[in-house]
Amino acid sequence: YANRAIDASGDSADVLNLVGYLELARGNSQRAIERFEGALAADPTFADAYLGLGLARMRRNDSAGALEAITTATALDPTRSLYMSYWSRIRYELKRYDRALDVLARATELDALDPTPWYLRAIVLRDLNRFGESIDSYNRAVELNDNRSVYRSRFLLDQDLATRNVDLSLIYQA
Repeated sequence: YANRAIDASGDSADVLNLVGYLELARGNSQRAIERFEGALAADPTFADAYLGLGLARMRRNDSAGALEAITTATALDPTRSLYMSYWSRIRYELKRYDRALDVLARATELDALDPTPWYLRAIVLRDLNRFGESIDSYNRAVELNDNRSVYRSRFLLDQDLATRNVDLSLIYQA
């Protein structure tokens, strides 16, 4: 169906972007990269396609390429908390912890109800051996996740709780 949609759309950036995310969900990073690059060829200002390209490159362990793509997405649309969260994640993976924390602070300003920046902040703080702050951030992420529980399935909430218990045990072990 994806190929038919692309054929029918005349290589629309929106359709190529959507198919890129579908390929990413299927675990086919290389095909996703091709689709995102096609979307960007059609619209070089499409921030969401840059984010997808960055995610696909992260999956292929291309940290430099991921950083470049996600930085571009963030530069094109600096008001999206999601972009900031992923930008901080790649900075964290590159061990740029202070910069990751700065970006996460901005992400929480942009969307005060998003638990993602708080969760990522907990991970960064854990790695910096700032365990009390890490636990506080993690608890804040859990609180916010409950605020959004209406949008999440019970299965996903159960997974979140299991992840929370494992992450908290790691923080307390350190």
